This record gives sequence, C-alpha cells and structure tokens, in this order.
Amino acid sequence: MCQGLVELGATDAEACQALPAPETKDKSVSSSDEKPRYDSLRSWFVCAICTLAICGSAVGFRCSGLILVSIAEEFNVSKGEASWPSSIVNLGTLFSGAVIGPLAQRYPLRPILFMGVFLSGLGFALGYLAPNVQVMTFAFAAVHGFGAGTILVASSVLLSQYFDRYRGLAIGIGHAASPVASMLFPSLFTFVKNHHGFKCAMLAIGVILMSCAPLTLLVDTAPWCRRLKGNGPRTSVFAWDIFREPMFYVFLCVNLIFQWVFDTFMATLVDYGAQKGLTVENAVLILGCYSIADITGRILLPALADWGLIQRDVLMTLSYFTACVFLVILCLCRSLTSFLAAVSIFGGFFGLCSSYYMSIIARYLGLERMAFTLGMQGAISGLVFLLMPFAIGIFRDQLGDYRLMYLLNASLLSLTSLPWLYVIHRRMTGRSLERS
Repeated sequence: MCQGLVELGATDAEACQALPAPETKDKSVSSSDEKPRYDSLRSWFVCAICTLAICGSAVGFRCSGLILVSIAEEFNVSKGEASWPSSIVNLGTLFSGAVIGPLAQRYPLRPILFMGVFLSGLGFALGYLAPNVQVMTFAFAAVHGFGAGTILVASSVLLSQYFDRYRGLAIGIGHAASPVASMLFPSLFTFVKNHHGFKCAMLAIGVILMSCAPLTLLVDTAPWCRRLKGNGPRTSVFAWDIFREPMFYVFLCVNLIFQWVFDTFMATLVDYGAQKGLTVENAVLILGCYSIADITGRILLPALADWGLIQRDVLMTLSYFTACVFLVILCLCRSLTSFLAAVSIFGGFFGLCSSYYMSIIARYLGLERMAFTLGMQGAISGLVFLLMPFAIGIFRDQLGDYRLMYLLNASLLSLTSLPWLYVIHRRMTGRSLERS
C-alpha cells in the first residue's frame, strides 16, 4: 500500500503516514512507535551508529593503495598481481548487494548490519594467516568486501527510513565516515607495519573492526517501516519493476563509471605519488588532504540541495563535470603543493558524487525499492572490476605511467554528466522523473 501511494505522487513521509492503523494492537510495537518520526533525535542516533559502521566498511578500500604496495613487498610480486586483493574487495562489496539487497527488502536490518561489521573485521584478521597473494585475495578480500557491501546497503536503507527532509545531509554525514577512515587507518596501518610487520597490521585493524560489531545491535528497521502481520501484503523480496524505470538506468550507468574511476584512483594514488618521487609519509598526507575535502563535499554540498539553494540534478551534473576537470589537472601537477591542491578539489566534488546519489535513489525510485536497487546496481557494476588488475598491470607494469589511465578515466567521467542533463531537461519541461 505504501508503494501504491508513492506511485500516485505522495512523498515517502506521506505514504507511510497514510497507512491505516492495524485492527489488532501488536504488543511488540506501540501505537506511538508506529507514527513516523523522521529527523528526530532517535534518527540522529541511528545516523551516528551507521556512520561508525560505514567507517569500518571503508578501511579496506581507503587503505587499498598501502595494501597494494605492502603485498607487492611482502610476497615479492608485481603491482598487477598485488592489485588482485584490492580488486576483489571492490568486487565483493558490489556483489554482496545482490544477496543483501533482497534480504534487506523484507527482513530486519539489525542482524544484517551486525553481520556486515563483523565480516569486515574478520576479513582483515584472516589476512594475518595468508601465506601468499592467492590466499590473501580470498581470505582477506572476499570476506572483508562482502562485509563492507553489507554495511553500505543496510546503512543506506536505515538512513533513508529515519530521515525525510534532511535525508541528503544524513546520508552525507554517514558516508563521510569513509574519508574519515582515510585519516585514521592509513596512519595506524603504517605505524603497526613499520614496528611489527604487514600481517600484524592486518590483524590489529581486524580486531578493532570486530569489536565495533555489538554497537550495531542498538539500531534496527524504523518501526513505521516494519512489515507487520495483518498490516497489508508482504513486500516482495525482488522488486523487478525497477527495470521499467528510466531513472534506474541513469543511476546504473552513472554509478558504473563512477565506481570504476573511484576505485582505480584510490588503489593507485599512493603508487602514483611514489612515481612522482613522494615518500610514504607524503602519500599519507595526500590521503589526509583528500579525506578532509571528501568529508566537506559529502556534508556541505548535499546541504545546499536540502535547503533548496540548488536543484539536486544540477548539483550532480556540476559535481561530475568539476571532478573530471581536476582529474585532468592532477596529471599535470609537478610539485607537492599543486598535487595536494588538485587532489583536494577533486576529492570535494568526488565525495559528493559517491554518496549523494544514494539519497536521491529513494526520491526517484521509491524508498520501498531502495535496497533492491542498490543490490542490482552492485551486482551489475561488479563485473567490470574484474578488469581492474589487468588495467593496473598494463598502465603501471607495461606502460610505466598511471597518467594515461587517469586521462582515460577523466574522459569516462565526463560522460556521467550526460544522463543528468536528460534528467534536468525532463524537469524543466514539466515531466520530472522525481517521484516525491
């Protein structure tokens, strides 16, 4: 019924508020709990827990450059071979959505989020036992990647359930934990590695992440979104009707290109800095500057749209185009100062791109189909990341320069503005694709 109301043009909040009260009182949920309380104090508590969980999910990805270099040194392999664990982390993160998305469509989010945080830490801990790159790929990368993807889907759905007016800001804050991980864990990883070795660094991070899992038991699916018996038909696990929505393909194409550019950039940034003569300490500084700009972009820029200062589709278009320009400029930098400046500006707009689309999925496709949409996008996009180790091997080991890959990525990134120009055109001609 909630889905039907959304299809008639109601907002997510109005659709859930319009649900009739059940004839029999459910002892587990009081009538006051069933009334939607968006953007409340409880909502911000959920945001805090989700932020912590997302921080843990991002460690493998945000340390991927350091892990790539460390694996190459530890097991004496080429950069192309050493990039396989990072590639499988990304692949596992995306493919996990195909499993978790349908489950989150129907079942409570508390055990799903707990499992995600625990697996993300377990993957790092298993890396301590890996004797070679092949075992590292499956023990660390597959387990941590699956856990990270589980966290991202569950957290994004939770934040969309608990927020309405400030949904973009809340998801921006939650996903700002990803760049925060870049400020904390690379330094920790480097410190432990220098004193105790690479494998001890993996174990230390794994223990820290697993210890955070019990905190996720404090949050659960929003009471007003639970599927109670006798309160309307059960929601299907598979929302196949999204494939009839034009906006699904807009999100899919944009996300496919964005994820490729984002993941290859983060996996090679440290090694690219080394190519330019920067030390490991300088590389950590670069990651820190990128992270600060990333946080700013994820929090401040979405607030502009939430406050009505700029249209959401215009904001997305400008962000992709600006990120494209500064990725090209990054290839031309010669000094550390100019390199830091270009990385920071690129990180600010790229940070918005990486998180804001999750908040507007609910507005264009409906909150009730968000989990399944994220799952399908991840499964389809994940196939592309099998090519990442080959791309890194070609550009680094054979051509000896990442700049060609960055320029290719910039040209791909410029294409992501085109679907949003179509969305803007539909809105300006009175045929907006937004459902709320």
